[in-house]
Formats: sequence, C-alpha cells, structure tokens
Amino acid sequence: SVIIPPSGEAYRLTQAPSPPPDHISPDVVPRAFLFADVRGFSKLPERHMELFVQTYMAGLAQAIEPFGGDIDYRATAGDGIFLVFRTPALAAACAIAMQERSESFDLDHHGIDVHLQLRIAVHYGPCHPIHDPILKKDSFAGREIIRAARIEPVTPPGEIYVTEQLASALFLAGAKDWRCDYVGIQPTAKGFGNFRMYSIKPHG
Repeated sequence: SVIIPPSGEAYRLTQAPSPPPDHISPDVVPRAFLFADVRGFSKLPERHMELFVQTYMAGLAQAIEPFGGDIDYRATAGDGIFLVFRTPALAAACAIAMQERSESFDLDHHGIDVHLQLRIAVHYGPCHPIHDPILKKDSFAGREIIRAARIEPVTPPGEIYVTEQLASALFLAGAKDWRCDYVGIQPTAKGFGNFRMYSIKPHG
C-alpha cells in the first residue's frame, strides 16, 4: 500500500495500521442460529395453553434433545424457539427433526382443534459471546442473529428456510442427507434486507 498524506509526499506503509475503534473483536465466533415459530398459536384458546406446552412443545423438545451436545444457547418465548449451534450441519439436522415432529403431531389425539404449523429459519455467521445481565447467563449477540430472526417470520409455514451462508457451509461440509432448493431473493421482516434463500429438505 502507498499512503499519500495531505502534504503530497508519498511513503510506503511499513506496518499494519491500527484497527478502527469499532473493529471486529477477536472474540467473535461462528455459530448457526435457528429460529422457530408456530403458526396457529395465537388462535389457541387460553384453556389449551398448558396443553400446547406439555404436548406440542414437549414433542419439539424431544426432537431437539439428540443435538443438545452441540447447542450453546437455547431460549423460548411463547411459541418461539431460539437455538445457537456450533455446527451448521447439526443445526440443519435439528431443524429437519423438529419439522418432522411437528408434521407428525396428532392434533385430534391431544384435543387441540387449531391447525398448527412450524416455520424455521437457520443462518450461519459471526456473533459475539456475551454475558446477559438480565438473564444472568452466557448468551450471544450480533447483527447476524437479528438477520436470522427477521427471516423466520417470512418463512412459509411447514418450511425450513436457510441462508446462502448456511447452505454453503453444508456444501463445504459434504452434507448429503438433505438438499437445499433455491427459492430466490426474499425480503425479510421489518425491512432488514433482501437475501438469497434456500428451502432445505431431506433427500428422497
């Protein structure tokens, strides 16, 4: 690099410049972020709320449990689920297991008369490990988490949408148990941006 100061005298850069104040911290880590939401939840009557948690959400918990060793963080709020994985392929496998469990859930057997469908978004990117002062436990923060959160609301019910970053990570990992079908450049919720999206499904 050649730096030309205002005086006009050029001199060669002999060492790397100091990073700007807002440079990326060396503590940034790559993680896969899964957001899930249940369509139909808001139509459930109050008397079915506990039933929903003890049956439908319990089924999703069982689908998630085999992947627990790779999950660094998990949270729920109503019908929403947020999971942070170390491995993109396991995040995708967990999403598929959750979707399969949702599709096999017998509403009539459990006495729920509202049609429930799960929509899932998975993204892969950098984030900041933090300690949450409100929850008083370790967590993660960053714009890539926000991106994943903004993708989930625009995902069609019954589908799993993944970003180009997640799909690329699966390809590089040699994942062959599922396929990523390109669905075009899709807008995200709250005007967060338009991104290339893929719908992921098991092979066969």
